[in-house]
Amino acid sequence: MYREIAPPDRLVFTEIFEAFPDVESVVTAVFSEEAGRTRLTATVMYPSVEVRDGVMQSGMDKGAAISYDRLEDLVAELKAKSS
Repeated sequence: MYREIAPPDRLVFTEIFEAFPDVESVVTAVFSEEAGRTRLTATVMYPSVEVRDGVMQSGMDKGAAISYDRLEDLVAELKAKSS
């Protein structure tokens, strides 16, 4: 669920990790411009150290990296189509 949408630079939303289906985490995504490129900084607040450690031990960082790479490809595609 989205908690805050502040275009063009900030999104705050909740997410549920499949290994902890009864636990919500809060993600804050901040988009900033750096030398003509966009940097995405995502901060996740977990309700406990145990949940955070469980999520990190799951290998989710690899899946997140793949998702961010796909997002970068999609943005490049959209830019190419609009030029």
